[in-house]
Amino acid sequence: MKNTLLQRQIACGRALIRSGRIPALRRKTGAELAAWLEARYRLFPLQSARALAVARENVLLNQPLREKLPPGEEPRPAAFAIPGFGGKWPVYVFIDLASGCFFVENSAALRDRLTAVQGLDAADLQNPWMVYNYTRCQKRYGENGDGNIASP
Repeated sequence: MKNTLLQRQIACGRALIRSGRIPALRRKTGAELAAWLEARYRLFPLQSARALAVARENVLLNQPLREKLPPGEEPRPAAFAIPGFGGKWPVYVFIDLASGCFFVENSAALRDRLTAVQGLDAADLQNPWMVYNYTRCQKRYGENGDGNIASP
């Protein structure tokens, strides 16, 4: 049976968890992610119901993301466009300020930077794919997402 890329990534995440080489708990909030973006990019807030629904519905319709909502809270969506970011199409960033969940369209690099910046929480550390993906992004972009990787 041939291993798929996803199966190999999950196996790598499981190996990291078993070895105890897991990252420290330090998951940033949605507001902290929005502030990080604002400090680095010229953001154009999107206020349309359709744009805000992307952030809200992605959280509500996805059980693991819905579990990130604090008890009794509803999603608080924010949406931004970043024009001229590495291509002819604008990059769109959708953040739920209540849960910290985010989605990026048109830029895998920015998605990976935000993943490195956000960090993981206790539930994420139980998910081998999340551990693998975070460590991959952190190795590439560092904890601050700017490529400044701290020396051991």
